[in-house]
Amino acid sequence: MSHRLCLAFSVLLLAACLRTAPTPDSGEGPRPEGRSETGIMPERITAVSGIRLSPDGDTRHYLSTSGTVLHMLQGTDSVQARIRMTLGFSIAYSRLAPLRTGITGAVTQLSLAAEELPQSPDQALSLPLEFQGYLESGGLHLDSLDGSPIGTVVDCQAPALNGVAVIRRSLLVSPLILSTGLTWTDSSTVPACSGSIPVALTAVRKYTVAGQTTRAEHPVIVIDRLDRIRARGEGAQGQHRISLLSEGSGSARIYLDRPTGFLRHFEATQTTELTVGSSGRSQRFRQVVEEQVSLQP
Repeated sequence: MSHRLCLAFSVLLLAACLRTAPTPDSGEGPRPEGRSETGIMPERITAVSGIRLSPDGDTRHYLSTSGTVLHMLQGTDSVQARIRMTLGFSIAYSRLAPLRTGITGAVTQLSLAAEELPQSPDQALSLPLEFQGYLESGGLHLDSLDGSPIGTVVDCQAPALNGVAVIRRSLLVSPLILSTGLTWTDSSTVPACSGSIPVALTAVRKYTVAGQTTRAEHPVIVIDRLDRIRARGEGAQGQHRISLLSEGSGSARIYLDRPTGFLRHFEATQTTELTVGSSGRSQRFRQVVEEQVSLQP
């Protein structure tokens, strides 16, 4: 199987870093540079102090769009593929305990278009695809997927898991009281899938409250995020034995609804170095992903 086809599946993996119930830190953390509204003057962010959020259990609908460019690093920096992904999903939270949050959701739309690849990745999913689980101790634990219980071992032959993996990036549970400069970190090492390849995925994300502003006439809390990820694994694709190793970093700006803390919008950029091994040889790639997730009416 083509290495480039294998790489196309990695788009679903590398965006799948988990959120966890937060542990607040003290002091100022590093922040990515401020972003501006597209085509609009830079946003004005003011300080906040002791804002108390009041979460609800309502179901909300989101649309995620991302663009990925893959570059080969050996001998040339040529573009190997351009990938566009659109994902629609719904999500609802239920805070069960201070460190445990119930999750109910569904994948409602998924399309993946890959240019310069010999074929497009398999997108065969029956939608809507419902799932249930909870966030606890740094990981998303799925109880059921498409109405069936989830086993203790990740089945990377099930394409549905890749669809749910994309949603994990939006599962942010913040502290209930927010002030400018507050930071917290979540981290986890969990089993995941890159296409049909099982991997161990380690994600560390640091959040910093930047302040408050108004977006689309709604008051929002602005949070900056810094990411570090690492994934390693191997498995079979067809007649080939494939190994994957990836390391990367990124940043995001997140906008939370001021009264409830639910996600309204975020925009992120991530750069990852990816090594793919097969048939006794390896190739190195750089993957750059730009993504936006927006609340839908």
